[in-house]
Amino acid sequence: MGKKANTVLFILAATVGNLLVMILVFVVLLTVFSLALAAHIPPESQQWVVLGLLIGSIAITYVIYYKTVRFLTKKYELEKHFEPIFPKRK
Repeated sequence: MGKKANTVLFILAATVGNLLVMILVFVVLLTVFSLALAAHIPPESQQWVVLGLLIGSIAITYVIYYKTVRFLTKKYELEKHFEPIFPKRK
């Protein structure tokens, strides 16, 4: 496989993995909220809390994704296996 194919496959796998992690984080946050705080918050406000949990899960997932990709890039020297996504223009 060439560098371009490696890059495309990595991006696709990372995107799918990122979505799965985001769903998992959201479900965990929603479960903790429903068990701990849902009874103390009025029903009219719960939709805003769920929206906040969704935004929080996106932020947490971004941090996890960023740190994981940095770690893997350093550990396995991924730069030599992938084509740059945005090549430098001369």
